Amino acid sequence: MFLIFNTCIISAQNLQVKVADVGAGLCVIAEIPNLQDSSDPYYMLYDVGRGCLDDINEMIPEEQPIDLIVLSHNDSDHIYDADKVLDEYLVKKILWSGFQRPDIGQWNELNEAINAEHPDELINLRVHQLPIGSTWVYGETYITFVAGFHVPPPQWGFSPSEESEYRNAGSIVMRIVHGQKSILLTGDMIGRHETDNFPNNGIIAAEKFVVANRFAVPIDSDLLVASHHGGNDASSIPFIESVNPEYVIFPSGSNDRYGHPRSAVAQRFLDSGVLLHNIFRTDKEDDESHAGHWEPDGVTGVVDGSGDDSVIISITSEGVISVGYEN
Repeated sequence: MFLIFNTCIISAQNLQVKVADVGAGLCVIAEIPNLQDSSDPYYMLYDVGRGCLDDINEMIPEEQPIDLIVLSHNDSDHIYDADKVLDEYLVKKILWSGFQRPDIGQWNELNEAINAEHPDELINLRVHQLPIGSTWVYGETYITFVAGFHVPPPQWGFSPSEESEYRNAGSIVMRIVHGQKSILLTGDMIGRHETDNFPNNGIIAAEKFVVANRFAVPIDSDLLVASHHGGNDASSIPFIESVNPEYVIFPSGSNDRYGHPRSAVAQRFLDSGVLLHNIFRTDKEDDESHAGHWEPDGVTGVVDGSGDDSVIISITSEGVISVGYEN
């Protein structure tokens, strides 16, 4: 392994990514085959929500190391099973915000596990300045740090008293490129306020930041895992147009409290040219009876459980991408 301009070169053919249905949370598992040894692929996790460990165990043999874990931010629905993963697997590298949340048990358990397991490399944005555009290369797969902060920059205007938006705004954003196709992972990044009724050019915070820097650090992607489970505080029109995805996944789960994904968000993607049959969701056929919840099939009276609507993305080294439900 060696470095070239913040790029870590290792070595790897077809990329497989699972956006696991863990209910109200996020869990993304990537298997990156190794060209030099097909029996020894690389593995990446992006967020580890509750129930994620079961999907990880199905996809990653216990004797295999996990090469990279990225924790977008420290809400429990994104880190719930992370300490269990550290207990079961050898983890080579962790990238996280370092935002301290001793108020929740999951953060304390994760922090203790990191201190106990001592991964080969820990990148904590509280103490490390990781330049945007920093890229790790595993064979033919490029994984790029697009954005992410320990706390949101003060010029964004978020106050710690705005607890949820303050934490979400600093979410770590990553872009995976394989076979000249790309996937953008956004965590709970912010691009609007929940109740904003922006004109078409309205955009704030992290989405404004990545759009402004898109010529230095590209964000255009074939597939977008939409931010904040399809919440209306993200997916602004300028951001959608800059990413220009062909496929969109809402990792929404069953979530009566927030009604994700929101109809207004789905409509912005549809208005921007994303085809309805290219929009996937981990709460397929869920009817939450929540004002503003998106349910294009008109299903009523159905509560969707977790584990049955995981989405599988496959990209060949020749750049052929396929997306579909696991079941």
